Amino acid sequence: MLNRNIVSSMNIDEFTMYSSRERSKPATLHELLECQDWRFVEAAYELLLARKPDKEGCLFYVSRIRSGVGKIQILKEISSSAEAASRGKSIKGLRKALRMYAIGSLPVIGSIFRRLLSLEGNSKSEVRLRILEQKSSLLSDLVQTIVSQQNSAEARLSEVRQLLVDLSNQLTPLSQRIEPLEEVIARNIPSLTQSVADLRQRHSTFETHQLPVLLQTLSDINDRQIASENERDNLGRTLVGEIAETDKKITNLEALLESRHQETNPMLGYLFGRVEFVRRELMFQMRYGAVTPSNATDRLTTSTEVVSNGKLCEMRKTGIRLNLGCGHIPLDGFLNIDRRKLPGVDIVAEVDKLPFDNGEVAEIYSAHLIEHFPQEQLRRVLLIYWFNLLAPGGRFRAVAPDAHAMMNAYFAGAYQFEQLREVTFGGQDYDGDFHFNMLTTFSLTTLLKEAGFQDIIVVAENRVNGGCKEFEVSAVRPH
Repeated sequence: MLNRNIVSSMNIDEFTMYSSRERSKPATLHELLECQDWRFVEAAYELLLARKPDKEGCLFYVSRIRSGVGKIQILKEISSSAEAASRGKSIKGLRKALRMYAIGSLPVIGSIFRRLLSLEGNSKSEVRLRILEQKSSLLSDLVQTIVSQQNSAEARLSEVRQLLVDLSNQLTPLSQRIEPLEEVIARNIPSLTQSVADLRQRHSTFETHQLPVLLQTLSDINDRQIASENERDNLGRTLVGEIAETDKKITNLEALLESRHQETNPMLGYLFGRVEFVRRELMFQMRYGAVTPSNATDRLTTSTEVVSNGKLCEMRKTGIRLNLGCGHIPLDGFLNIDRRKLPGVDIVAEVDKLPFDNGEVAEIYSAHLIEHFPQEQLRRVLLIYWFNLLAPGGRFRAVAPDAHAMMNAYFAGAYQFEQLREVTFGGQDYDGDFHFNMLTTFSLTTLLKEAGFQDIIVVAENRVNGGCKEFEVSAVRPH
């Protein structure tokens, strides 16, 4: 009987037997996937690593194949190794096959995808089927070996018989030596005949006992797989029906909500209007109703504080990029700066008193900041200060309300007066919410040229941002 562990067990002698055989080399992925067992591992090493497999590696991957691991998975492991990357070898179509394998490994949709495209998977039935395929391949090799040995024995017997005929023709003048030769022949022929008989018996045992069991097992697995696929199809149809019913319920619910919204929308609009009126009245009283003490100032100056020392040290190595006046919207990859210590702020400071030396900064970015400063302060102080902070070749980017676009939209009747007023002068709800300047792409470009910037580019204009139309300008400090 054939050992049941023949698929999962192997040794050095088996490796030596397989590695000594001469075989044709597969040239394509399809031909490679047609190979089995040792031949598959050997061909994969030759195509991806440009060498014969070592004993340990070959034994390892043959064990994985015999335990039911898919060939695409093994090609993925070999091709993703450091040696494969250094060799730079590849197989045409392997990258696409790996992508399809990755999609086929996804939950739920992967099984459908594998069934549609006949991809290998990792279900229990598919693993068992691959194990049986490997067993069948090994058994086929064993049968070929048995047949080869049988043919070899028969060839030897034929050669011996031919030799006997030749000797018989030559023994006429040597009749006195015939009897010793006949005794030798009589001793050797029975052992050869017995060897051939044993091989035929083993072949017959395999065909009559082991092969039918193997074929029946494959048939049972196929029947179970078909039954499982039918169950999945029935489940899929049930889910499709339930999803369609759920979609109908959602549609009806949306229609109901829309009708309720239309009924309540006028009342909500009135209530929101009243809340906004009360809010504005309270803010007005808080700012203008009280008398400022004689020893108090209207605007406080913020003390500089570095909140994220580690981030600052790391950016000094890679290039300092500043996001000025970040407010509640910090940006990744930037040191976020604001005069208020809000979540995400890395440095608390005034934008004209930053803790950096001239020429130390790689990039300065601001969004809706420069309109909060008077024209002359922007021209004479801030732009020159930021220009000096930038290293030669450093970039300055600014986003601001687009006065030209908003005016055109207002006169065209596409922009409300309240939007124009609030964006132009600020919400005026707190000290930092007042706008002191109105800008266009042309006016800011002129200011940047006066400050010494070059390569000035209008990145965007008339760009909608909530209730504001904005523009973005980029400029560079020359080398």
